[in-house]
Amino acid sequence: EGNFMLRLQTCLDQLAAAARMYPQLSAELVLVEWAPPPKRPPLRRALRWPKGLPPVRIIRVPPEIHEALPQAAKDGFPQFFAKNVGMRRARGKYQLVTNGDVLLGHVLVEILALQQLDENAFYRIDRHDLHQRFHPSMRGGDLTEAS
Repeated sequence: EGNFMLRLQTCLDQLAAAARMYPQLSAELVLVEWAPPPKRPPLRRALRWPKGLPPVRIIRVPPEIHEALPQAAKDGFPQFFAKNVGMRRARGKYQLVTNGDVLLGHVLVEILALQQLDENAFYRIDRHDLHQRFHPSMRGGDLTEAS
């Protein structure tokens, strides 16, 4: 729904704010930059990288890979291929796979920071779509309170 880069920036800001509250958080952020348009600046330059954000790795998938996919003409962004690329390159014991415009709240970050996950369990959480219920100027606070 329009302006993905603003939504991604909002999520990075939110994650950094939550991570600053839990300095014991051991995490990495893997972003997959799937077949970026040639005229768009790379994510590394297009986004602000707020203080407190976990280490970030950006995996760039060139357009040639996208074009080689059998469904490339039908699927403008094959999100599950992109997620698979990120998962296979992630270095952590646990992985949280999500989209670039999903806010991770402070409670979830606290749970991850405590490192008390059961490796034999599968975790899930309900998602609440905010749509236009917040304005970008709210990015300084905890947007998860708005849901």
